[in-house]
Amino acid sequence: MRQTRQTATAPRRRPKQERSRERIDAILATTMRLIGEKGIDAVTMKEVGALAGGPIATVYHYFPSKSAILAMLYERFSEESRARFGAIIADIRGVDDVTAAADRLLDDYYGRVAADPAIQDLQNAIQADKALQHLDITETRHQEKMFCD
Repeated sequence: MRQTRQTATAPRRRPKQERSRERIDAILATTMRLIGEKGIDAVTMKEVGALAGGPIATVYHYFPSKSAILAMLYERFSEESRARFGAIIADIRGVDDVTAAADRLLDDYYGRVAADPAIQDLQNAIQADKALQHLDITETRHQEKMFCD
């Protein structure tokens, strides 16, 4: 049976208990650290499991594939981006404020990527993965609507 795009990139289950949320956070943090150290292509599910403090079965318990981990990392990145974006554009009161807000948005993005180069690797991976490209397109459209509104 072939997996659909949704099931291949969605987490297997959402955590209900604190310990499960902590396990997912450890998997995501480990994956992001490895992306920054080695690049996305060199990261394996087995290595993520070992370095996140559990067996590989634990990783697969929550994520069916590396793409599913990347999707959740991107989802979290997008949530933080929207919050930062919203705070910056909240100061727009007129046309004269638009350029200043755009400058602040670019500076904020640059600062985030400079502080954590794995962010750029994550975005490149999302754009390169046919099953995940829709995440970037959807997020870009959402932020564009926020800015235009």
